[in-house]
Amino acid sequence: MVKYLHVRTIDESGAIFSCGGITVAYTTTPKDICLSVAMCHDNDHFNYRVGREIAGGRLKSPKHQPTVIELHHPITQAIVDWLALEWFEVPVYIYLDNKYRWVSTFETYETEVSDTDWLKQMSLETGLPSKLEGDQGVEGYSG
Repeated sequence: MVKYLHVRTIDESGAIFSCGGITVAYTTTPKDICLSVAMCHDNDHFNYRVGREIAGGRLKSPKHQPTVIELHHPITQAIVDWLALEWFEVPVYIYLDNKYRWVSTFETYETEVSDTDWLKQMSLETGLPSKLEGDQGVEGYSG
């Protein structure tokens, strides 16, 4: 039996947009979750039925190879974790809102990498920041 999970796009205040979103079609085996994803473009209105048809069609089609992840309970949380950390190029934050809908701004929660000279800030011997090298008044650090 194929089941579906939807992730809706929200703005910073938590209001759901009518456009954009993700639908995941999945089925389980005793050890794995097999899934396929359909993403609604930001310019297209989110439609549950269309998302289910596309994601479910990909899951059942011999032309598309479904993604297989290890089964963890709760299943929906395992799928959301995989989406947030693996499917996007950068990790995103997906969560249940107060009406128990999976929602996200689909913005990364990682900080941007700047042009920093890491060699000046890190000790290559210890792997610690240079300001912690030796006992320079940091409690609990014995260099």
